[in-house]
Amino acid sequence: MNLLRAYWQCGPLVIGTAAFAFSFTALTIKFIGASVPPFETVSASGLFCLVALTGLLLRNRLPLLPKGNFLNISVTNLSESTSSSGLPSHSSTACVTFLTLLRSVFGSVATSAFILSLQLLSLKDAVTLFFTSPIIALLLDWLLMGHSPGCCGATATAFTLAGALLVTQPPFLFGAHSQAHQGTDSANSTAGIPRDGSGSGNGLSSLGVVLALVAAAANASGFLTISLLRGLQHPLVLTWWYNLVLAAMTAVPLVYRWPQAPVLPSRREVPLLLAVGSTQLAAQLCLNRGFQLESAGRGAAINVLQVLFSFILDVVVLGDKPSRLSVGGSSLVAAGVLFVALSSDRRVVPTGGHERSGADAVDARNPKPSARRESGAEHRVFVDAGGSEAVARVKTLVKDPRVAEVTITEPLLGEASS
Repeated sequence: MNLLRAYWQCGPLVIGTAAFAFSFTALTIKFIGASVPPFETVSASGLFCLVALTGLLLRNRLPLLPKGNFLNISVTNLSESTSSSGLPSHSSTACVTFLTLLRSVFGSVATSAFILSLQLLSLKDAVTLFFTSPIIALLLDWLLMGHSPGCCGATATAFTLAGALLVTQPPFLFGAHSQAHQGTDSANSTAGIPRDGSGSGNGLSSLGVVLALVAAAANASGFLTISLLRGLQHPLVLTWWYNLVLAAMTAVPLVYRWPQAPVLPSRREVPLLLAVGSTQLAAQLCLNRGFQLESAGRGAAINVLQVLFSFILDVVVLGDKPSRLSVGGSSLVAAGVLFVALSSDRRVVPTGGHERSGADAVDARNPKPSARRESGAEHRVFVDAGGSEAVARVKTLVKDPRVAEVTITEPLLGEASS
């Protein structure tokens, strides 16, 4: 159990697991091919995840909407503190609900816009434009949250994106070489989708480029929103709302029978659709957890591991023969992500003089952690009260005089919130 807890607290590892699951989603979608419309595949996956997540939420007794107010306060500075997400320590239920829905909308828009871009661009062009999201996330994290990536972080992200570019080898950059060599697809990609426009030739579809960039921007914004909800919303709840909005949004094109009319899956396609739903469930759950532990910029860079894992699966499972550029690109992705994961993610919060690293925080004036924190027994503080009454209740939770800070961390799936 301690090993599972340690895993659940390691942001890079959890996001890496999400990337690995996404790559299996992409592999399964390739086996489905064009026999099932892309929006039907995504909508069916969302419905499957909703059913599974509803059971998990009931088992863990987690509400879909927050009740009361969330507090994440430094015990040594009760009057002036901020949560580990950067929000005020006292976050209203309305704010948490709004951010939860906003994350769901951003994620659904990213998926829908990416699928639409595939109707107008080649798969590799769309994937390459979509994976500009780490740059956008890095900029948003810097401009809106004040988390500067530093030279090391920016360099590592550049290496990761350069590697992804070499693996995907988009035709609009690599031309004839990319057309001659059938490289790998990315995780989140959908194979066998007919295109109304073409990304070949000397130009790209302007609408296709806009859609792919909108998908990238929405994806990055979703990552940032998850970071804002650090400690304020359980990953199971975040994933439930995301799949609800996604299933509803992708059902609209199916109603209008665009770009293809819905079909009844065959016996072969049903287990494949269930596999897509299962891998998506694991991927989204880990993604929502991972971005609560890591900043949006770092997390987005690590998430590019999707490209590397998909490349490996295409070679091992599908028997694709990689080019030297693809091999070199995969090495760059691995090196960049490893550098990001091993580099520190220290950020300074303006109030209270706290310096945070990752999902944890220590008061700069009292850096010694408490006995509870040394034993890993961090807990989630949820107070159905406000103002001085809330602070008084939190004080009663603190028994150890050496406690430097009460940090909010999400419980494991089998644990109820304390």
